[in-house]
Amino acid sequence: MNIFSGIPAGDSYNTMQMAVTSIARRGRALREQGLLEPPWSLVELRPDSEDFAWLCDWMRQLPSGVAQRCLEDGQWRKFEIDNQRISYTTGIGTLLLLSATEIARRATDERSLWAGISRSYFTETTRKLLFAQRDPSRAYRDAVEQAARWLDLRHVFGMQGLQNWYDTIYLQFGFSRQGMMRRLPEWLAGWGETFSVQQLLQGKRMRSESFFRLWEALRLFQRGNYKETQLRAIVHESPWVLPEWANDLVRLARERPRLSDSSGMILESSEEGEAPFLDAPLLRWEISSSPRFVCPVKNLAYLDLQDDTYDIVIAGRICGRLHRRDDGSYRVTPSDEIELPIIAPQIAASLMAADGQVVQNLTLQLWDENEDVTAFYKSNGRRFDPWTNVMRPTSEVFLLLADDLALEPPVRFWHVFKQQGVKLYYLPVGWPQQTRVLLGDQVLWQPYLASLPTAKSAEQDLAKHIRILPYGRSSLVAFGDRLRLRIALPPNADLVFLRACGQPMEFERLSANEIRTEEIIITPRNFNFEEYCRIELLLGIKASASAAGPASIARLRVSAELPISGAAVLTASGWAALRPGDALEREQANMQPVKMFLMEIDEWDVLEGDVWVRHLSQHPRPLTALSGYGAPLKLSRGVYNMLKEPRKLAHAVVDHGNLVDIAIDAPAAEDSSARILRIRLARPIEPGAQHTIHWWDRMGTFHTLVPEWSEVQGEEMWWRANISPDLTEPIAIAIAYNGTRLGSWWDDRWNTAIRQPMQQMPQITAALMRWFHLPVLSQRYLLYVRSLVFAYPAETLAAWVSKSGLPPELHWNEIDEGWLSAVRTIFWNWRPTHIPVQEVMEHLLPMDAQQDLLEALTSITWKLLRVSPLLIGLVVKQWAGQEVTLKWGVKQSRALIQQLIYNLAEAEGRDALQKKMAALEQDVVTTMGVDPRFIERSLIRPAFDLLEDPPMPLNRLDQDNLAIAMNVEPFRRLLGIKLFEHILQSIR
Repeated sequence: MNIFSGIPAGDSYNTMQMAVTSIARRGRALREQGLLEPPWSLVELRPDSEDFAWLCDWMRQLPSGVAQRCLEDGQWRKFEIDNQRISYTTGIGTLLLLSATEIARRATDERSLWAGISRSYFTETTRKLLFAQRDPSRAYRDAVEQAARWLDLRHVFGMQGLQNWYDTIYLQFGFSRQGMMRRLPEWLAGWGETFSVQQLLQGKRMRSESFFRLWEALRLFQRGNYKETQLRAIVHESPWVLPEWANDLVRLARERPRLSDSSGMILESSEEGEAPFLDAPLLRWEISSSPRFVCPVKNLAYLDLQDDTYDIVIAGRICGRLHRRDDGSYRVTPSDEIELPIIAPQIAASLMAADGQVVQNLTLQLWDENEDVTAFYKSNGRRFDPWTNVMRPTSEVFLLLADDLALEPPVRFWHVFKQQGVKLYYLPVGWPQQTRVLLGDQVLWQPYLASLPTAKSAEQDLAKHIRILPYGRSSLVAFGDRLRLRIALPPNADLVFLRACGQPMEFERLSANEIRTEEIIITPRNFNFEEYCRIELLLGIKASASAAGPASIARLRVSAELPISGAAVLTASGWAALRPGDALEREQANMQPVKMFLMEIDEWDVLEGDVWVRHLSQHPRPLTALSGYGAPLKLSRGVYNMLKEPRKLAHAVVDHGNLVDIAIDAPAAEDSSARILRIRLARPIEPGAQHTIHWWDRMGTFHTLVPEWSEVQGEEMWWRANISPDLTEPIAIAIAYNGTRLGSWWDDRWNTAIRQPMQQMPQITAALMRWFHLPVLSQRYLLYVRSLVFAYPAETLAAWVSKSGLPPELHWNEIDEGWLSAVRTIFWNWRPTHIPVQEVMEHLLPMDAQQDLLEALTSITWKLLRVSPLLIGLVVKQWAGQEVTLKWGVKQSRALIQQLIYNLAEAEGRDALQKKMAALEQDVVTTMGVDPRFIERSLIRPAFDLLEDPPMPLNRLDQDNLAIAMNVEPFRRLLGIKLFEHILQSIR
């Protein structure tokens, strides 16, 4: 046993103290020996199998009460390690992080990290405290983050666009055994390396020399440039490999990569290099029936699935289901070849767990709608490019043509896809070699029968001299705009035909070499799948006859670049443009690819209100990090110092979950009091004993109903329940499982309920607003929400930051960063001037709190710091003026605030505080990727201005910068310390 020798596993707090002390001392000893350099990873401590067995015993014997006190009250309760005081929250976080690391590297894979850890060795009561529906609880994540920062481990906390806790845990061990067994040959070939492997190899701050040495040896061995004895020597010394892995590691490193080939049909998966759960779409057409497209299910063994069932959702419909067998494999129903529910050029597909979590998103491309001619082999149904592939009459072929094109000679069997504007033709074996596609009297396409023609340099030169620009338009183009294009041709060239998106386009001549097109209505369909600012045109150009030969018609593809700004979502009906007045459904954006249309797309970012979502790329993909509390979806050129107002894509992002609509049937004539509530679901769920319906009445009362039966109408599932006569009209309705919300509907006038005299206590009203997931940040409702908040700040904060106020039959979803950002926005302009601050503080303390003033203040500070350091700064400043200095005097008040600063920085004394502050400031600079002067000048100083009484108004730029920076945890802590120091100086 390397670490925990002689330490009992079940002695609660004493065990924690001794175990964490041993971890800290071992890390320090390795650093002194030159074997560790910060930042480092936990596996570099070299925990062995006996250490892992000890961690398993500790998890089994961890009482839920001890865990709860350490997580919720342990921030201000501390123990000492070699003259350094450590909070119990940091202590339990250290053991939780090491336990998660050792479980994950042995028994989980990239897809099952939290599921594997949550199902590990904890008792049921402790597991419920640490995890919420398999994901780590907020308290668990906070403790792990504090531990990683205290130990100076590799981590990505506060870094935008990353899975902060997931990625941090993987950085502790690099790769798991299951990941190694499944994907090592491909990783070594540079295909689909995980984020942790990439960072450990070449990350600016995360790189590990020992990991690089191991990986380089594996690569050299795969290429035949390293002997097995050399590799085994490095594997034996590496802390990143457990001894029992060595033989498998060497064997897998010897294998050649087996790269997946999806023929370019699956365009987007939720993780680069990840094995897709569906194969490429295949065309099946038995001539006696209608054509259909299918996708075989594949790679299930590589996805490391854990749940009993998963749904395959395509174009918003459940098309198949996975059922786990006793041996861990999965059976697919109704068949392992899924028939696509609609036929369209592109379709979104998702693999979903039973709890609604998306395992993987894919975009399936059946054909390129911008192509006039597409081909499929009948034998296997796969698509191929007839413009670049040889075709032989010995093969049966399907041709898909735009509906204004003609096939010559005519064929016997064809099918019209009227809605898609295309026709499908069947060419049987022995089809004529004279087969061709005509546009009017012009030959648009004919097959290559023997070999591909060589490139025609004359046509290439001709294309280079064609210029296409918007005609008479210099401003930004939006979807729905009408636009003409100006085409400049080279001398001695004439335009014979013009096509775009598989459709003809009219044009007129302005001069001998200048063409103007008809008006185009700009829609997402004008663009290829991965084009984001260019429209591709097909030109038929007739060059004048010359001495070299007669005139001929060249078919040229030329792109026109547009100054466009917009976004579109792939729906079952195709790409639907987002408009600034639209509301975007969170679940829709989470499952369906969103495509951005912008020039210089790499310079832009997506924001949801003040929350950074992701940096843009050329590839359409779902927006999986949205919160859905009513904030607008925006595009910004960069994140900070946005000199121009961001461009609005949707006025609000909302979250109805699995509830689409409701209907209340009017009473029958014979029974005027009987009414029935009907609820339409987005995805079918058979109601069980633990499913409930919750009705928030316009009179302010709250009621629980039972779904009495369900029915399927076409593609839709409806739940039905009887309504009691004492209910009036609902302002919100939700469906829940075991008290946890699955989806909700709200009336457009729900805000009137919080404006009327309340029948519910304000804390309950605030709690219900949060539980129903109402769009509190929408510009339509924000003013009314703030009126409630500013009238009852104490009750609102208690409901929104802690876990209070809900009716007993309801349970919270885990607090997420998106919700805390919503609270931060709502409280942005609040000033504690009319409400006694003591009242605000008391509501945030536990009912049975037996704490002295410092402990109470520290507890509340940590709770509110997650929301906003400005909020806690205002509360502490007002309290210091109202209560502390009057009762205790200036000296004791200053001592209290100074100790609060030490607690917040986790430092003992001024010297330690200075070191902590320097490290924290560097952490903020690294995390945010900004200059230290920007942090001081554009963030800290404006925050001081807001703390003044009255506050000094900020310009838009400073306010935007500060609001976005508030989402970064290390900045919030830094700003909190700076604000308390500012308050300390004001107490004289």
